[in-house]
Amino acid sequence: MILRWLVAALFSVCVLNYVVPLRALRIFTGDYLASLLLLAGILLCALMWKEVHPALAFPPRAMAMAAVLGFAAFLVVGGWLNWHVTYAWMNGARWLRFVFLVPLLWPYCFAEETALSEPPKREEHRPRMLRFAFFLLLRLILWLACIFALFLFASGQILILLLGLYFAAFSIVQRLCTDAIRRRTGSPTAAALFGAILAAWFIAVVFPLT
Repeated sequence: MILRWLVAALFSVCVLNYVVPLRALRIFTGDYLASLLLLAGILLCALMWKEVHPALAFPPRAMAMAAVLGFAAFLVVGGWLNWHVTYAWMNGARWLRFVFLVPLLWPYCFAEETALSEPPKREEHRPRMLRFAFFLLLRLILWLACIFALFLFASGQILILLLGLYFAAFSIVQRLCTDAIRRRTGSPTAAALFGAILAAWFIAVVFPLT
């Protein structure tokens, strides 16, 4: 699985050296990051087809629950950040980008859910820690691929390096919340939708529009 992530991440940044599919979003660095997740997600789903195919089910109740909770989560967090820390509320232009991003980020989130499999029970501390460490390793592979492209290809995506700690913090919170959704719904597709909503919000609200 780690090898698959390495292949997908490196292939994606190599493609992005020539063309950024989501450049039309006009989100500084965000269009590059979203394109990376889109390309890596599609390739990972193809590489993991035997694992992915059996999990492709879309239970309406679970999907609706994930969508409602996803919106509620980022509205609450965005409102709190906007009030206490910084401007984190989306305007019309950011809302349009958010809606466009959610389905594009879903393939990567679904591949990630498939790779991680079901969350262990709460009392199984060691399996939970190992699974979480594996998740962080997968995210680290993506981040290192971006840094590789920054220095080798001169991609110019310096914000990905500067915001490394923010990416790590967001990834941790996203995983904890997504695992909670998966435990309650039992659906990797619904958990992936919840994760995609949070990821789309993060990209739409954090990076400047151009």
